[in-house]
Amino acid sequence: MGGIGAIAPSVVWAQQPLVMPQQTYPSETYYQALAVYRTGELSTAIKGFEQALSRTRRDSRGRWIDAIPVHAMLAECHYEAGNLRLAHEHLDQALIIQERFSGWIGSLQWPPPQAATVQTTINRAPWWRGPGMRPAYSPRKIPINMTSTTVGPGPDGQVGVGAVNTAKSIDALEILRGLGLVYYRRQIILGPLAANEPLLSRSMRTLGNVPPQAGPLGRSVVSSVRALAELANGGGPQVAASASGSATINGNEIHPLTPVLLCGAARGLAASDRPEAAYPLAMRAAAAAALLEQPEWAAEGFEIAVGVKPAAQAAELYTATTAATQTFGRDGRIAAARVGIVAIEAAMDAGRPSEAVQAFQAASAMLDRRNVELPRRSAYFQYLHARINAAAGDLQGSDAAIGQLVAFTSRRGGLESTPRLYQLRLIESAARAAKLGGKTSETLLGEYLRGPTTATWLNDPVDALGFLAADHSNTMAAWVRAAATRRSGEDVLVRGDLLAARMFTSHLPLAGRVLQARWLAAAPDDALTADALTFRKTAPPALARLRQLTSGPIPEDSAAARQQGDAAEAAAYTVALQRLDLPMAFPRPFTSKSDLEPLNDKQAVLAYILAGNNLLGVLAAGDKVTVWPVNGYRALPMQIARLMQEIGVVRRRGGAAQLPENDETWRNMAVEIRKRLVPDVEALAEVEQLVVVPTAALWYVPFELLPTADPSSNLLGQETQIRYAPTPGLAVHGVPAADGEPTVGVLNDLFFALRDGERNEVLAGEIRDAIENPVPLPGAEPLPGRWIGTRAAHVIVGMPITPSPPTAPFAWSPLGYDSGMPGGQLNDWMRLPWASPQSIALPGLRTGARQVQSSDGNELFFAALALHGSGVSDVILARWPVGGESTALLLKEYAQELAFIGVEDAWRRAIAVLRETELDPTTEPVLNDADAERTSLTGEPPLFWSGYMLLGGFSQP
Repeated sequence: MGGIGAIAPSVVWAQQPLVMPQQTYPSETYYQALAVYRTGELSTAIKGFEQALSRTRRDSRGRWIDAIPVHAMLAECHYEAGNLRLAHEHLDQALIIQERFSGWIGSLQWPPPQAATVQTTINRAPWWRGPGMRPAYSPRKIPINMTSTTVGPGPDGQVGVGAVNTAKSIDALEILRGLGLVYYRRQIILGPLAANEPLLSRSMRTLGNVPPQAGPLGRSVVSSVRALAELANGGGPQVAASASGSATINGNEIHPLTPVLLCGAARGLAASDRPEAAYPLAMRAAAAAALLEQPEWAAEGFEIAVGVKPAAQAAELYTATTAATQTFGRDGRIAAARVGIVAIEAAMDAGRPSEAVQAFQAASAMLDRRNVELPRRSAYFQYLHARINAAAGDLQGSDAAIGQLVAFTSRRGGLESTPRLYQLRLIESAARAAKLGGKTSETLLGEYLRGPTTATWLNDPVDALGFLAADHSNTMAAWVRAAATRRSGEDVLVRGDLLAARMFTSHLPLAGRVLQARWLAAAPDDALTADALTFRKTAPPALARLRQLTSGPIPEDSAAARQQGDAAEAAAYTVALQRLDLPMAFPRPFTSKSDLEPLNDKQAVLAYILAGNNLLGVLAAGDKVTVWPVNGYRALPMQIARLMQEIGVVRRRGGAAQLPENDETWRNMAVEIRKRLVPDVEALAEVEQLVVVPTAALWYVPFELLPTADPSSNLLGQETQIRYAPTPGLAVHGVPAADGEPTVGVLNDLFFALRDGERNEVLAGEIRDAIENPVPLPGAEPLPGRWIGTRAAHVIVGMPITPSPPTAPFAWSPLGYDSGMPGGQLNDWMRLPWASPQSIALPGLRTGARQVQSSDGNELFFAALALHGSGVSDVILARWPVGGESTALLLKEYAQELAFIGVEDAWRRAIAVLRETELDPTTEPVLNDADAERTSLTGEPPLFWSGYMLLGGFSQP
């Protein structure tokens, strides 16, 4: 294609001569809007740029190249405001124009080389101590050869089509700068999805070769644009390392593209194995931008630098940002505010807390100025506010600041404000087999759903935290279903494990990062993955400090213990808020089929994964991992509810008998449930130890009750020993038990004889008497539950316990007596320093088992994970509380053998004894008057024993 407006040789049509109004290209309105943008008044700037867009030149094909920088700046405005969809649209429009007028760069008449003549008495980069830089001669106007067509009489009087060559001066450098900015911001917004994108690829082909007559300025500027395009196209660290060569002329002369290119190269290096190599480029970009009076790009450079700086350069960066903030206070409020925010982080990382507070106050004042609208930078400010509060021990203030950050990042419905969330939405909207960035959407989902990368944290912690805080459950469910469609049981387990873990951590501070910091600091080595151990060995200073705080014993003085705990929690928050990709430590992940290698041929994992409206079953037995859809999943809650009613869990009216007359009906019901859940029951024939991972209403299903064949066949619990686990990873890798004396403590309230306090206390006394050297609980000086492990290794809670609602799933006390004490809630149990018991039994847990159709089992799921997450190895929970003398008998038998044969063997023995023991129906509160008419009663009916579940994986000793 020829010059602007040229006609292809094979096409001739009538076209009006180009009308060239007397104006600049871009228009003066554009430069006025740019000045407003630099004040931080985004709304006014957007209106100005929209007005400038309306004044750009148009022909029959649409807007001309002078619209490129206008679209670029509109994209910048919407990016700052947090509307990435609109920003993306403007970036697209700019590239469409570039493709439409593909020959314009080759039509520029570059001026002959001239010496730099820019003189200034102001040192706009007083902090810069690197090699000298000076602005190159950069003319505001460069002629461009233009070809337009005319229709009219020629010299011979005949009407024909002619071509008119004209030259028009345009601000080519600003247009090229705008094009480079488009490529740069595309690199940020689309990330790896931009690679091989058709529009990007076509626009790159239009850049062509730089003509020889372009001279050093033209060659450097056009090469800079091309380098930015290659970076956007996934060029990576290799392109970034070589790109900076185009940033200067003759080694020290900088041009209008220099800051953008250096920032793009620094972003690329930040994603390399040596991100600190990006630091000098980012600092150079900031200095070059200041010298070229592009203050917003100086701010961009500083924002990159603070993420990738070597630790030793933190003080240097703080000094530089302080000087830059003062400098830009005269030139542009947007830059002053942005750099002032960077100064906060630099001061904190330099170990200057008082200077950080001063910088925080100054930045806050700048952001509060009238008409200053910087939503994206305000979110970054809130990130640093959270860090300052955490360092000061104000964790509520830290959570509140993160809440403000998430308010910016949590927009939905096409209004995603952070790049990683926006990219995920693009992946979601693509067909499963479609390719983005050269990868299928399923592959990309795997990369994104595993969490932000180190590069994301270094480049933008707001992007990372916003992604973690977002709800990805629907997307993750689709990702799980994609694996099931391929019949990959291994992938279903891996993805289902991550889905369950995210469901848990979404209710924790900083989306579970605080819990990860605790586990990385304090968990025993055998509880961690290889990645977590490697991270621990190369611990950053913040994690090392946390490890030091939790390495000593818990003080006996309660005030000193609380003080130690508060300091440890503040340190954990500090680690969680670092720009670090923390490995998943808890719940320990199921990463691949290799995790199953420690299992022998007699052991198996039976897991259920709820993926949206689909329930998937997975059996890992031997060297096979099999997946199947659970047919009729929607009918399961009704079937389970009927089973609960038949075995007597649901209270009957009018004093009718709770217990069924015989087993026939409930066995028939259990067979139907088993057919849905385990259609190939023969696969379990050789299994002697089974860990079941329930989900949703399946938490209420006693798998021990499922017949292995017809209704009269042996039950699954008779054929194999069954444990439970809340995630596939914890099914295989249980929480290791802490070393220590097997001391046993019992708590009780009215539970064994609800209407007779004296009898209740006698039964509780019999439980304590069965224990050798029992630990009195709560004791003369009651401890909060988080430290109960300092008194007893095994805790039995003989009382009704009601979990908190799902909106606050950890706001309840497992011990009851300490519900109003600091440190008594399950939330507190997970905090450091840990002093949880090795095991805990909660036979009085009240759950939704009596209302299965309106319950989801999450109270059991969250209880199990929170207790394991506080270091408890073995957990016994009740699906429904029984109480009465049958429960007293069960706990007595369990307690007397616990210290000698361990949790599992003691519990199974106690259940067996209960099932064979004669009971008095009048002492069982779960029974009605009609049950008292039975001639004999043992603990064999499922109501008495099948509601209990023993949780813990295979690997704990």
